[in-house]
Amino acid sequence: MHTSAIGKTIQMTVKIYPEKCRGCLSCMLACSFKKYRVFNILKSCIKLERDVETETYTPIIDEDCCDLCSGEPECVKACPYDALVFAPVGGD
Repeated sequence: MHTSAIGKTIQMTVKIYPEKCRGCLSCMLACSFKKYRVFNILKSCIKLERDVETETYTPIIDEDCCDLCSGEPECVKACPYDALVFAPVGGD
């Protein structure tokens, strides 16, 4: 949650746009480094689901693991394709 300039509390989330994902693993590496100080995709709160038929990827965030990096998600910063965006819950 974040507090806006007018004092209103805004609940934030990481929105996923799978059509933009290229499977580069940048989000997973950034997550593991922020959380554990190691570049290891196995320690990431994000997993990539791959559709073999269409050769597309969908990032899946484990909500039990992810704490949104205290309001500054490293996965969002690391994504070069804007497949992950930090945005208000319910907003487009």
